[in-house]
Amino acid sequence: MSDPPSQAFRSTSSEDIITIPTCHDPTTSQRVVRWRDIHQYFENAQGIMNGKAAVTFLTNNNLEDLIPLRIAHHPGVVLDVVVADSGLGSSSASQTLDSTSMTMGSNSLRITEVDDDNQTLAAGSSSRELFHCGLGPFHDTHSSKYVELQQDSSQLNTNHPFHDHLLRLQEQHQLHNQWILQTKQQLELRMDEIQQKMEEFQGQMKEFQQAPQYSEQRAHYPDRNAQQQMDEAKPPVQHSEYQTQQQWQQQADMILQQMQQCQQDTIYRQSLIHYRIQEHL
Repeated sequence: MSDPPSQAFRSTSSEDIITIPTCHDPTTSQRVVRWRDIHQYFENAQGIMNGKAAVTFLTNNNLEDLIPLRIAHHPGVVLDVVVADSGLGSSSASQTLDSTSMTMGSNSLRITEVDDDNQTLAAGSSSRELFHCGLGPFHDTHSSKYVELQQDSSQLNTNHPFHDHLLRLQEQHQLHNQWILQTKQQLELRMDEIQQKMEEFQGQMKEFQQAPQYSEQRAHYPDRNAQQQMDEAKPPVQHSEYQTQQQWQQQADMILQQMQQCQQDTIYRQSLIHYRIQEHL
């Protein structure tokens, strides 16, 4: 099996040519050289140049660097490795990029000006800086599009049909809360009235049981059940009072059921409104 193709490199500070084996990149379906392999031979490598052109890292469709970093294979070409603190004099291996330079090392994007007097490449720190000659117009176009999208988004917030639907849901929710508060207040007032009447009735019953006439009537039936004696000794009007007490108790139970139903209805309405809001987000 033959050896894989190699890429020739030459440092800007030396005339020695070093070959580094390439490898097949399944992402781009081409042969590439990994940046970490270049660093094994050129520890202070800051960037790669092919004559006057800068060699950039391979990117995906979103112009994001592929990880690990890699460059394309240039068959039959000796690429220049720009090392830290190296001058770019007049030799063929030391060409500039028309008043711009490119260094590699971080994910930040920046354009660096080159000093025309000594034509040195600003190596910077260990961070990588990418340069693209068409970046300026692209950035201006992208900025204007971003402003347009922001304006469209603000208009969407007020003009979109969902905005009106959300306002209607919020209004219904507020009206429902007001209805719940009013109903609760009415039920509480009704409960207070029933409680007051029941207390008054119990007081009347206590006075009636303590009355002398009622005690004398109980004494005529010593061998019979006390509860039956009390029932027989009650005047006819007392039977209607028992019915009234039962009616009050039934009304109190009904009000309690209404309050429980109101609470369940509140929970259901709130969950329904929340579901509708989430459905349209």
